[in-house]
Amino acid sequence: MAHPARRIATRGRFADRCRTAAESACRLHTLVREMLPTLDCRNDPQWLIKACNLMRTLGMVAVEGVLDEEFVREARAAMYRAQAAVLQEVGKERLDRSDELGVIRLPLKGVFQTRFHMDFPRVLNGYLMSINLMFAIDEYRVDNGATQFLLGSHQQRTPPDVEALRSTAIQGVCPAGSMILFDSTLYHAAGTNVSSSDRVAVNHGFVPPWVKQHIDIVRMLGDDFVQSLPRRTQSLLGWDARVPANLDEYYKPPAERLYKGGQG
Repeated sequence: MAHPARRIATRGRFADRCRTAAESACRLHTLVREMLPTLDCRNDPQWLIKACNLMRTLGMVAVEGVLDEEFVREARAAMYRAQAAVLQEVGKERLDRSDELGVIRLPLKGVFQTRFHMDFPRVLNGYLMSINLMFAIDEYRVDNGATQFLLGSHQQRTPPDVEALRSTAIQGVCPAGSMILFDSTLYHAAGTNVSSSDRVAVNHGFVPPWVKQHIDIVRMLGDDFVQSLPRRTQSLLGWDARVPANLDEYYKPPAERLYKGGQG
């Protein structure tokens, strides 16, 4: 049996190593944050203009202070409720068949999110066709797999040498309640979550109204429900960009047309 003093010394060395590892992780987190293009929407009245400029030059920007703490708490709980509902409604078999896990994605090996990719793999002569807006419901940290970005890799007709650039990737570390805005042609990948908890986020994709969604959300929700929502929400869901199903719908008077003019 080891001498008590030796056991105490061993525990002491282990504690020292843990502290050293924690301090190193903290320094790395701080260093990455200093390298990440970041804005504060609550204290910088010019944040939106700056964000647009950073989107054009670097392809992304993190904006802090977007969601308040109460909203973040409610959203996190709602995400887990939604995940359970999706699993019950869709079923594990169909989710597995589509390489999906529902609302919250677990850190599985092999899913395309862990490889560098573009969310909108079409470069159209510099035209910004799609924008990703990712809300950090949990804090984005190095240890919980914050999304990695290859700054400046957007809008390139010739794909970059991703493997050669992998070491230059910047992780989008930011506090909970932040949003990460990026050109959907920017190469990015999910980081490796080595923490003991999930990293919950909500990722939106915004495109012109004539670029259709994977699922017809308006038809799925039903006209009555969509019309009960605020006008801006209706438009974002696609209410003003519905596709006529027959000639009667196509030849409606302008005020009644399913696809409203002036949307690009």
